[in-house]
Amino acid sequence: EEVNTEIEVALEQAKIANEMLMTQSRELEEKNVELKEGEDSYKGLFNAIRHAIYIQDLDGNFLAVNNGAEEMYGYKAEEFIGKNPLFVSAEGKNDLEALKRRIKAAIEGIPQRFEFWGLRKNGEEFPKDVSITRGKYFGQDVLIAIASDITKQKRFETDLQMMVAEEDRKSTRLNSSHT
Repeated sequence: EEVNTEIEVALEQAKIANEMLMTQSRELEEKNVELKEGEDSYKGLFNAIRHAIYIQDLDGNFLAVNNGAEEMYGYKAEEFIGKNPLFVSAEGKNDLEALKRRIKAAIEGIPQRFEFWGLRKNGEEFPKDVSITRGKYFGQDVLIAIASDITKQKRFETDLQMMVAEEDRKSTRLNSSHT
């Protein structure tokens, strides 16, 4: 009889332990669903932005890029990972020493904005406007860069300068013909 009582107590304790494990398992599953939803929300937001976004470690290596970066350069995200901005830099068109100073300032917490010449996978060089700031990414100190292709803006500026120069030439000819 004493053995039966001990078995009944052990069975009751096992039932209680099993119920506790089941509750913890459900709670863990709920937390995993919440975590997955949060991750999906983050990825959705990250990739919905049309500008290129780069997450870089403090050594400048790409940790993550969004769909905007893929579209801007023609590379898949995986091709960026572990590489630095020289990977997508138009050779000879960027002042790399000035870039190092800007990155150092961003690491020190001073947001930076500058122009940078990129190189697409197809070999096309193009100008872009870059903003870079220090931030956190999954608990890690990082640099967050956001870039916009400014090719059209640069063409417009060049066209406008040519129009102004042409107007100046016309004005000069008109003035010299009256003297």
